[in-house]
Amino acid sequence: MGAKARVFVTGGDRVGWALDEAVRLTRRALEGAVDLADGLADSDVVHSISWRPLLTLRRRSIEGRRVVCYAYEEVARVLREPASLRARAVVGRWLGGTTADIEQFAAFGLESTLIPFVVDTDVFRPLGDRAALRRQCAERWGIPTNRYLIGSFQRDTEGGDLTSPKLVKGPDV
Repeated sequence: MGAKARVFVTGGDRVGWALDEAVRLTRRALEGAVDLADGLADSDVVHSISWRPLLTLRRRSIEGRRVVCYAYEEVARVLREPASLRARAVVGRWLGGTTADIEQFAAFGLESTLIPFVVDTDVFRPLGDRAALRRQCAERWGIPTNRYLIGSFQRDTEGGDLTSPKLVKGPDV
């Protein structure tokens, strides 16, 4: 068996938000399966969490390296952006979190693989006696026993005002 690939995981935005968390979780998921590189120069593979940060890398700095890129945004919308053409020129395989992503990549003639979104299993884990938990929540929030509450609880906004929801995430659905 040969040496493990040396993988540089990048694409965070250095603000401690979703992309930085995705970099952290991806590195954790890859531990042991690959050798994690500390920098681009020490890598065989560049794994980017988002396509936009790839545009900041010098093309020469990634030549000869395998480049894979995750799609955390709506694929069809991203691939219609003119700037994405530069990323498409260097990415050898796209990674999508849903079957819809994979279908959209195929429609654009791009190689892709389905890899469901990473989840922090220290935070999101089975809750044990779910029936008891449902009863507790229903009592706490006054939900009648013959009703269901379905919610999507996110804090993601357009721009800096923190009041306009990011519609691409579907809060209006």
